[in-house]
Amino acid sequence: MFTKRHCSGPLCVQCDENIEEYFIEWNEESYHPELYKACFTPMSQTWTGQLAKLTIKVPPQLLKYFASIHFGNLKTLQYHFCTGHMSSQDIDEMHHGFLVFVNNLKDSLECLSFVSTHTSLTLDMTRIYKSLGPFPKLHSISLSVPYDGAHLSDPLVFVQFLEKHRSRLKAISILTSRSTVHSTPGDPEGSNWIQRILTSVDRPFLDSETLHCL
Repeated sequence: MFTKRHCSGPLCVQCDENIEEYFIEWNEESYHPELYKACFTPMSQTWTGQLAKLTIKVPPQLLKYFASIHFGNLKTLQYHFCTGHMSSQDIDEMHHGFLVFVNNLKDSLECLSFVSTHTSLTLDMTRIYKSLGPFPKLHSISLSVPYDGAHLSDPLVFVQFLEKHRSRLKAISILTSRSTVHSTPGDPEGSNWIQRILTSVDRPFLDSETLHCL
């Protein structure tokens, strides 16, 4: 039987062994680490063999716990970057364990979606994509960032990630959201990030059935 569970605190967690889809959601306000660690417990101890879809939006300070979690059948992963005022160095350090977790999904992952929030002031997802290895079964890639492109300083790194998987890709989604508020003026060319992606990839690769932009 297919079962789906949404977690915003430990009271909602039930160790149902039939869970295939799981959501962990943080509202970007203050939090108690123990509450979210309780959400991780059944995920890491009970569902590692059957969980097929995982959506994560958690405080970055808790990402270190993902490094030791191994899923054998996870096919779909959506992760929300919520880094607030963190420095670039802190972002890199906080996401190290998470990147280990993602790269360990190489044998099962089919759909990968990254979403960044407009409240992430210094986030650069270029650094994230540089750290990702190939995923032999990946056929769907989705990216959602603020429309000014500030979270993707080098769109060509994203293009390189697409090219790694072009033999299997069936769907590419590039989405935009509310712009990030910056303390200093952003790169005036940053808003052209989507055009740079489209002009950098071979056109037969990005046909009307493969690419979705919004």
